[in-house]
Amino acid sequence: MEVIEQQLCKRLADILQERLPGVSIDGNWLPSATTPKGAEIWRGAKLDVNVGTRSYGEFTAKTAEMQVSLEGEFPVAADPSLDRSVAAYAAVVALLEEWHGSIAAVKRDLTIDGDFYPVGLRLSGGTFELDRDTKVRYYSQTFAVRGRIKH
Repeated sequence: MEVIEQQLCKRLADILQERLPGVSIDGNWLPSATTPKGAEIWRGAKLDVNVGTRSYGEFTAKTAEMQVSLEGEFPVAADPSLDRSVAAYAAVVALLEEWHGSIAAVKRDLTIDGDFYPVGLRLSGGTFELDRDTKVRYYSQTFAVRGRIKH
């Protein structure tokens, strides 16, 4: 039996894999990352999806919140025209902005039939940094998903 956090992690990883074909996607609730077809395009790029355990703001509440963090590493190409790190960020942030701006989009993508019904999503910020020594961009983004859990 999969718990809601595990199902949400899998759902997020699947959605991100569609948006970032060729990037290795892993998650803290998933067995292990796989390197998808086309990964040679990204050469070592990876994104980790980490879903925290549920928390409740009130006693005996049915609405839970789960903190999610995305952490990515994107090697930077010597030729700026081949640098896909900003494109990867743009693809992820477009998805997050869609969710942040539309509860209908959150419900469409993150409802776990019979178990979890989202009621909101809040972006919390993150980082986008370049390590000039290793030529790798590090990306992080956190957000929270709130929803009703069937008890």
